[in-house]
Amino acid sequence: MKSWTLVAYLSLHSSFYPDLNAVSLIALGNVPLPKQIRYLCARYKNRRFELIFGNDLLAPLIDIKIALALKQQWVTFTLVKDQVAISCNQGTRQFSLDRLSLSAFQKAFGLRTSVRTRKSKRHTYFLNELLESHSIDGLSGDR
Repeated sequence: MKSWTLVAYLSLHSSFYPDLNAVSLIALGNVPLPKQIRYLCARYKNRRFELIFGNDLLAPLIDIKIALALKQQWVTFTLVKDQVAISCNQGTRQFSLDRLSLSAFQKAFGLRTSVRTRKSKRHTYFLNELLESHSIDGLSGDR
């Protein structure tokens, strides 16, 4: 996750967070390291986490990886044609790439991570949604 994603998201949805002093925004990049996740778990015990990634192919994989890591569980992914096999402590399941989400993963494995995901409904990234909402011509082209 890039920091501009967080800024764009918060600009669009600041009404969700009436007390901005109670919000921490943390950019982890596209492939968070276990050490980063351990730090978050230690620093933000008993806090609610929301994952804000794009709507691209990697986003659900990152959502799943981070949600499990926050619970001190680890996961591996294997791409098999148009399917992804996901393995964790509870076994292995296959998902079609177009149907994969954190919610689908949790249902298939019977898990609850208590992690929420936020996705732009109209664009791949919140930045594109923000640019469109401010009518900046020529800069919001990912429909």
